[in-house]
Amino acid sequence: QFLYLIGWNTACVSGVMFRARHMAAACLGVAASRGVRVRWCSAAGREEGWETSFARVNELDAEHRAATEGWQAKFSRDEEAAALAAVFASPGIAKTAATALGPALWETVEAQWRAWAQRDPAALAAAVFAVCDDLDAPHLLPSGIRQRLADGLAPAAFGLRTLMGHLEGRLP
Repeated sequence: QFLYLIGWNTACVSGVMFRARHMAAACLGVAASRGVRVRWCSAAGREEGWETSFARVNELDAEHRAATEGWQAKFSRDEEAAALAAVFASPGIAKTAATALGPALWETVEAQWRAWAQRDPAALAAAVFAVCDDLDAPHLLPSGIRQRLADGLAPAAFGLRTLMGHLEGRLP
């Protein structure tokens, strides 16, 4: 049996997706103790073809952190608020997300968006910034989620779900 690591916060075992902060490191420890082989998947969800180790995950984590360091200084309130609105306004992007999440989860995510849709974009952007900063999760920035969904990367919908769930608790 293989444990597939997909990004830093998602793992898949026997077709079931799991999400948690630093999932890769946590799953590697469990997998190693149970003799499960670990495979790394690319951001596009394609298997990279190599088995990995905890040391390799640490290397990849360092690369990832270096690539995303300083995202706070580059944060654009207007761009991120518009990107989140575009996810729900674009039929193609919304369909990709809805298909990945399934009807029940998509309905929940849409309801969470409707609660924000008529609010001040500046308040929305401030809440997005706070969520991404609090969770140390620049991959949850709406601009990135929108782009990945537009590129057909359906698992990005789970990032959207995570973002919207955390935004729900920050409604003004």
